[in-house]
Amino acid sequence: MTHSVERPKFIDQLGHSTFAYNHAIQEIEDGYTFIAYLFDHLPTCNEVINTVIQNHYPNGEESAIQRKGIIDNRDPEFIAYNGFVEETKANVKAQFQAHHEAI
Repeated sequence: MTHSVERPKFIDQLGHSTFAYNHAIQEIEDGYTFIAYLFDHLPTCNEVINTVIQNHYPNGEESAIQRKGIIDNRDPEFIAYNGFVEETKANVKAQFQAHHEAI
């Protein structure tokens, strides 16, 4: 988690070719908290979606859950995974559509 006194942009240019996608921005008493995902280029919407999902399900967890879903699509872990993926896709796409900030 990262902390900032000011609300961060959803994508910040940190250097010549370094960008941060600021995910799960939440206002707290003394500012904002968020998760910063770093990219060495301006990321696309799909790159951000994939990065968020892969970081939430690291070390092969995503593949293991997908295999469970192939066997039984009613598996609770697969249902939770699928819900997270769909929510992430919707949220990130909405951010990209709503924000046309200058970087």
